[in-house]
Amino acid sequence: MTYNLPGEYFVKKSTDLLLGVPLPFSTGAFPANITTNAGDMENHGFEFTASYSNHHNKFKYDISGNVGTLRNKITKIGG
Repeated sequence: MTYNLPGEYFVKKSTDLLLGVPLPFSTGAFPANITTNAGDMENHGFEFTASYSNHHNKFKYDISGNVGTLRNKITKIGG
């Protein structure tokens, strides 16, 4: 008989996300966008897993489950 209950907390920061940024009308292009590295984002959350293993004679079984949360936050967009 085996029990296992690991948990994790994570934070991931992504920078230089590609976004379409509108060009000013003075460029002569109407309407126009340019794709550039203009955004940052942060992800964070928790993840928990629970598992149970057991065997009775020749019969073996494992049961496991997973639950998690994820939150995204835009920290920079555009210039």
